[in-house]
Amino acid sequence: MNERDFISYAYLFKKFKFPVPFEHLPTFTFKGVTTPGFHAMGTKQKKQVYYKYYNSSNDFMIGI
Repeated sequence: MNERDFISYAYLFKKFKFPVPFEHLPTFTFKGVTTPGFHAMGTKQKKQVYYKYYNSSNDFMIGI
């Protein structure tokens, strides 16, 4: 790295209380790693999380 380069890191940890709770998944696998997770089963759940924009899998923003 050069003296003008920098590394930025952000992390959000928040316990959101959604009007319609999501379904709990005891195991969820993402890129070969298994972890607890959740998923949306119905229309009301799915409307609580949405794409603000999507350019690619590395360039997107979601709204909650």
